[in-house]
Amino acid sequence: MTDPVYRDARRGDIPEVKIDGGRVKIITGEYDGVEGPVKVTSPVDPTYYEVKLEPEKEFRAKTKRGYTVLAFVLEGSAKMDNVTLREGSLAIYEDGDEVRISTGEGTHVIVLSGRPINEPIAWYGPIVMNTEEELTQALLDLRRGTFVKKVPISQ
Repeated sequence: MTDPVYRDARRGDIPEVKIDGGRVKIITGEYDGVEGPVKVTSPVDPTYYEVKLEPEKEFRAKTKRGYTVLAFVLEGSAKMDNVTLREGSLAIYEDGDEVRISTGEGTHVIVLSGRPINEPIAWYGPIVMNTEEELTQALLDLRRGTFVKKVPISQ
């Protein structure tokens, strides 16, 4: 039930780090000493990378213990923890210190991580809340036009 927060990052604002046989764009979080432009003050502490690899190359990134790490294959295929994933597949990593993605044919992958908040989930359409009561209130607010309590200020 917190106020929404809006972030804007244009293509030219997103730093890119060249790696052997590819590149990493950092949207939020940090990679190889480079920070992404999206600053998030949240208990989730997210990272978000877009990774492109040429054939027969590897991407490695340190991860924080206790965080959930996901990798989604946008194009090509990638090998993660000795499992080959094709386009449209999602890998959910077990707890560890590093994510490692290798490729045979080249790949384009989104890598996300964050601290789990372990809260209950109540979901209906595009609205996600913690309880059925909050969900009912949110739907009422949406119908009344009061769902977003604060309007973002243009910069």
